[in-house]
Amino acid sequence: MSIGPKQANHDAAAYYGVVLAQQVAFSALSFGLVFWGTRTACPFLDGCGPSLSWPLASAVAAMLMQDFLRRYFFALGRGAAAFVNDALCYLSRLAALAIAFRAGATNVEAVLWIHAGACAAAFCLGIVGFDKIVWRGAAFGPVTRRHWTSARWLAPSALLQWTSGNLFLLAAGAMLGVASLGAIRAAQNLFGLTHILLQGFDNVLPRSAAIRLRDGGTPALRAYLGRVGLACVVLAAAFGLVAAAFPEFWLRLFYGGEFASHGYLLQWYAAVYVLTFAIVPLRIGLRALEHTRPLFWAYVVATAFTAVAVVPLIDAFGASGAMAGILATQVAMLAILARSFGGHARRRGVPGSPRPGLLVAFLGPDGSGKSTVIRRVAEQVSGEFGGVSIRHLRPRAAPARAGTPVREPHAHPPYGMIASAAKVGYFALDYWLGHWSTIGPLLGRGHLVIFDRYFHDMLVDPLRYRYGGPRWLVRCVARLVPQPDLWVLLDASPEVLWARKPELATTESRRQRCLYQTLADRLPNAVCIDAERALEAVVDDVIRRIHSHALAEHRRHGGGSSKGPTAWSPDPPDATADHRPAIGRTRGRG
Repeated sequence: MSIGPKQANHDAAAYYGVVLAQQVAFSALSFGLVFWGTRTACPFLDGCGPSLSWPLASAVAAMLMQDFLRRYFFALGRGAAAFVNDALCYLSRLAALAIAFRAGATNVEAVLWIHAGACAAAFCLGIVGFDKIVWRGAAFGPVTRRHWTSARWLAPSALLQWTSGNLFLLAAGAMLGVASLGAIRAAQNLFGLTHILLQGFDNVLPRSAAIRLRDGGTPALRAYLGRVGLACVVLAAAFGLVAAAFPEFWLRLFYGGEFASHGYLLQWYAAVYVLTFAIVPLRIGLRALEHTRPLFWAYVVATAFTAVAVVPLIDAFGASGAMAGILATQVAMLAILARSFGGHARRRGVPGSPRPGLLVAFLGPDGSGKSTVIRRVAEQVSGEFGGVSIRHLRPRAAPARAGTPVREPHAHPPYGMIASAAKVGYFALDYWLGHWSTIGPLLGRGHLVIFDRYFHDMLVDPLRYRYGGPRWLVRCVARLVPQPDLWVLLDASPEVLWARKPELATTESRRQRCLYQTLADRLPNAVCIDAERALEAVVDDVIRRIHSHALAEHRRHGGGSSKGPTAWSPDPPDATADHRPAIGRTRGRG
């Protein structure tokens, strides 16, 4: 569903011919394995006879073929045909089961034969809806290798997906008792309605994402997934808000008073499902890019965390500990997939697509001139990019309180541990959502996006953000949020900083300057600019660095090397806009 829609019209028939052959071979192999496994295991199991082998193996093979057919229809954008075929399969199965039960044929073999017959009949009827399919032997090898590269990580991911979340539930039942497990499952079942949407997304979105990638390259894919991601989060947040606002009411309504005292579990699941929905576009995007290895490693990390943390969390915090663990696995997966998708999409160049934009983050203490330099840089390079966008600290994808510029950054005490950790998580979520919904699409259109401060600023001046948690938490999350292409540190002596902004003492300015310099040494693509010079000299220096990095990005995305007086270079022959080519916009001549 992620590869088929990207095929050109003249290649589609041969591609689907190979896929059909692979599916028939896989179904036959599954039939043989189930048949052999049943014949081997039945002598050791009570109530299992050799007669079970044929119906069980047939049911598995027929189900795989019918599932292939529905996915084929979805890959072609024929959702109505997939729905009709599913309806034929399930309704005929229900009718046959009803007749069998009335006739007294309620043994396992009869039920399995009915299941196999319904799936086989639906597949045979659906064949008439096939588009033209041809067999081209030369295509078998390339298609098989391409499928193997994309799918080899998905099978183990499916196994780890179960362990990463369900181990917390199993451990909760073993350590806390059946009552606590029942309360957790009751809360989970109320959110089960959202699985209808999740299943629908998995059927429809992969094809749409693949078509965006085929027609518009990674910029179009990022823009599409940004819109999808925002819609997913809004839907999940709306559902979660309704559930979390009146948790006892919903539990009492559906389960009576037995679980009404466990309303806090619904609030936990509201947060979990927001992250679950946020992960959906990332999974689809990575599959569209055929870069599925991060999916496997995300589940590996989630499973490893579960194995290590499940007992301590439940032992210390009970059911809340289990929910915190489930939430943590979703946070880890979201972070890993967001970073993997962003990095891979940026590295994947598409011939003929606009030149990539640039994400630049400015750092520096108060008084270093960030706001003034950013404003002047934006004015002078506005004609060179597809556009210029300025953000202060955050993308602002998540809602924020309206406020005034910070005059006394250290006037308020830091938050406690829990509130500080929540703020870090909220900031990180804003960066991830903002990168999908706003920043990524802007970069895809060749914009220059400038940040006045960035998430990493919290490492230097945590009190400005009233952060009172451990430094290692900020350091870990800083590695996971989307990273700028270029870091610009505006550096000045404490005396100059104090003369410009006397709100901070020289001792604090000295401390911050030292930490900023250390941070810049550790960050990739960071440059330190002497901000004690005249404003025009500082601005020209920053623009030269941006030109140099833009040229490197252009070459990395397959743009070759520029020649002549219009070339980007660390020291262009003239700093006027007339000698600077448009960045991120397609020129008339290639």
